[in-house]
Amino acid sequence: PEAMETYLSFAADATTGPLLVDSPSLDVRLAGVRWALEAGAIDRIIYNSLNLTITDEEIEALRASGVSCVIVLAFNPKDSGLNGRLKLLEDGADVTDAGLLDLASAAGITKVLVDPAVTPIGNGAGVAVRTALAAKAKWGHPVGSGIHNAPASLPWLSDKDRKVKDCVDVATNVLQVAMCADYLLYGPIEHAPYVFPAVAVVDTIVADAAQELGTDISKNRTFTELVG
Repeated sequence: PEAMETYLSFAADATTGPLLVDSPSLDVRLAGVRWALEAGAIDRIIYNSLNLTITDEEIEALRASGVSCVIVLAFNPKDSGLNGRLKLLEDGADVTDAGLLDLASAAGITKVLVDPAVTPIGNGAGVAVRTALAAKAKWGHPVGSGIHNAPASLPWLSDKDRKVKDCVDVATNVLQVAMCADYLLYGPIEHAPYVFPAVAVVDTIVADAAQELGTDISKNRTFTELVG
């Protein structure tokens, strides 16, 4: 909890952007929420994540705090297929008492970001990409993921030099963008100099394709800055 407060304090001063409260520990996540309340930064918080471990304590703490934005993680250990992940979001899939989307609403959440829960290549990474597309089509919530983690378990990649690994990192991120992502958990900040330009170019190509279909892309800043 103390580290969470330190990191958030630093990040809040270093950027005017959103602040991701992210930890596998509920106590640490809630410490981040308390810090944000005291610092007057609760409107900048993205809570990561609401998932199958959700508790009544967590729901009540979020409702009381005024956090409005969460990442909802569709990891279903009982059924890692497309239907299993979607059912966890929709009705709980016998893993939670209700669907995670309904539980987010019960916690007062008005801005949901869906994370399809990326698993390793060979163990459902492709299903996660399909889940993102299906969830967006079904509910309309923004979707994204930490897809750069998917190749981490590949033994042959561990022996490659840094440039090869960086190329793979970029490839996974742009794949998710091409498959409808609205956000990316792209990894360590050191990856930003090469992930950002690659994502910008792919996002521009996607926007270009959408424009021909009649989609209004006038608010797509990446497209307007790169193409004019």
